[in-house]
Amino acid sequence: MPACTLCAIKHEIIVVHNAHTLTIRDTLPVSPGHTLIIPKRHIASIFEAQSEEIVALWNALQQA
Repeated sequence: MPACTLCAIKHEIIVVHNAHTLTIRDTLPVSPGHTLIIPKRHIASIFEAQSEEIVALWNALQQA
């Protein structure tokens, strides 16, 4: 399995984080303010997220 580029994110670009997510501003935004909210656990889609991860994702979205 190739190295995960999201696991190598520099701490100084993280805007917000919680127990299950981290939030960064996109370095190559498709629109102004484009933001990435990334789950800390490797999952293929939101449908694999556990209940507490979904809550954390929504909380991060509200903070962003």
